[in-house]
Amino acid sequence: MIDTSENLIIIKGQIKTPEIESCQNYDSSYKIVFRNVPSTYTYKEENVLWLTDPDKPDPNTPSLKSKNQNKKNILTSLCFQK
Repeated sequence: MIDTSENLIIIKGQIKTPEIESCQNYDSSYKIVFRNVPSTYTYKEENVLWLTDPDKPDPNTPSLKSKNQNKKNILTSLCFQK
């Protein structure tokens, strides 16, 4: 299973990481196996964005905001960059 704390996989604009069992890059395409699905799916490289090694800001930092509101009780914060 793909580690969602270290990987973010977006397929055709949709986050699919939690659904993916494995993902491998082969010659300008990705071979993806979804959880509970026995088939391997092939996607063109331009349809897949695979981000790894996120920054992990300190969750105790009080500057975490969403829609102009401070957020509390945050367990984990990950910042993936392209």
